[in-house]
Amino acid sequence: MIILNEIKKIVTMPALSGFLILLTVLNCVFAFNGNFGNEIEYINAVNRIAGDKFGPDYISALEAMPVPDENEHSIESYYYEQLLAVAKAFPGGRTAKIFSEEFDTFSSGKDVQNMPFSKLITAAIGKKYEKAKTVSAQKNASGETNAVAFGAETGRVFGYATGTLGVLMLAECALVASLVILFAFSYENLNATDMIVYSTKAGRRRFALCKAAAALAVSTAVFVFIFAVGYGIFFIQNDFSSVWNAPISAYYNAVKVGMFSMPAVAWNSMTFGGYFVFSTLLAYLVMIIFLLFSCALGLVMKNSFAAFGVVAFASLFNAAMIIFPPASPFVMLLVYMFPAGIIAFMPAWFQYGATLTLIPYQETVLTLFWLLIMLAAFLAALKYFSKKDIK
Repeated sequence: MIILNEIKKIVTMPALSGFLILLTVLNCVFAFNGNFGNEIEYINAVNRIAGDKFGPDYISALEAMPVPDENEHSIESYYYEQLLAVAKAFPGGRTAKIFSEEFDTFSSGKDVQNMPFSKLITAAIGKKYEKAKTVSAQKNASGETNAVAFGAETGRVFGYATGTLGVLMLAECALVASLVILFAFSYENLNATDMIVYSTKAGRRRFALCKAAAALAVSTAVFVFIFAVGYGIFFIQNDFSSVWNAPISAYYNAVKVGMFSMPAVAWNSMTFGGYFVFSTLLAYLVMIIFLLFSCALGLVMKNSFAAFGVVAFASLFNAAMIIFPPASPFVMLLVYMFPAGIIAFMPAWFQYGATLTLIPYQETVLTLFWLLIMLAAFLAALKYFSKKDIK
């Protein structure tokens, strides 16, 4: 009963409805802006004839097709030339050479040698690259990296879905979760009823847990709504039916994180469909990190505006370090280890991540790590809140 009442308080907050409307409009604009339908439709049509893997047979089938008239079908002509160029340039799979070259360049750099913990970092990256080369060789042998997917447009389409739309929606969910939980804990203070509601120390813990549960329920509903609308519009416009079961490690799929572009090499065999399922689940856990952090602050700090300021400052500072990369490679690696960095790295989740990650599945490991840290902070704050005097 208490939880339902707390949910009612949150959902009837006028600011929440207005904010969700603004976010929905923003997401619709970004989702509609990511319309690659014409390109994808043509590439899918070509792949149905030529096949879905690069190689000699694909090139022969492509060359046997009628060449689109450049004057009448500019889009078809352009993408036909792109597909043929890609097919001829990369008839085989990805080689492991890129990993050894990249690691050699990184480990021999003066910045790396002189930065703090250089030996530890270089050793960690070395182990990661050795595993990446092994994984890449296995993908080459299985033919996984020969997947055509969306041809030369794969990286652009996949990158927009994850690096633009996905990051935007996850950041919005984290923001809403923080606002919801802080409103829940400041409600009594704003209405000058805290002396009544929290009059007994025995009941505070129960009220706090009910408020947290209510905020979690509302945040979960908002998360489902935001991702359903954003990705719903995106996938209605862009036909992914031909690539749901294709590996994201397709040769011409590269992801961009900040100023860095890297080949999309999944640690395991991961399809486009599998990526969107698992990344959405992980995104939900990342949102919970922000909810728990805000919850802990809301229990300790009486002023909810100040508490939100702490969350906002920490997130914006982390984001600023990503948008404007520091000269120090050590700091550059460090900023991607914090929650806002995990969000920014979304396009490369479950992948080797070039030199921006130290260990395999770094985003998953760090998400679980921060979940435990924030859960511990919440429990400590709950204990403090249940014992302090209300003034």
